[in-house]
Amino acid sequence: MVLPGRVGRRFEQVERFHEAVVQNRKSHLTSEVQAAEARIAERDRTRQRIDARRQQLMEILRSGSALEHYALLQGEAGRAEAEADGLRQQLATAERIELRRDDRDYIVFCFARSEDADAFCARFGGERLLETRR
Repeated sequence: MVLPGRVGRRFEQVERFHEAVVQNRKSHLTSEVQAAEARIAERDRTRQRIDARRQQLMEILRSGSALEHYALLQGEAGRAEAEADGLRQQLATAERIELRRDDRDYIVFCFARSEDADAFCARFGGERLLETRR
């Protein structure tokens, strides 16, 4: 099949365009790979510096039984934290009980002032806490 000149030129333009797109994409991906490799290398250097510092600190801890002292202090800190948690729970429980007492005292006070208090006390053998004015 023979195509007119315009179609042939158009096909060559499309082909050059696609080649340029592919070349640009390759170039972009190559630069992305290089940037990623540079980030990996920098992280490796950072990790090595951190590991070296950790090693120095562990050597300091090992000298003069500091490591044992550190372990003891860490255990004490854990026990103190557990005790603090227990105290927080006790405080929360005490606050709930106190609120219930306050609510109960208020209800008793309101009831003691009501006219039905005499009937209730008579039925259940209790005493009135407050005398109401009649």
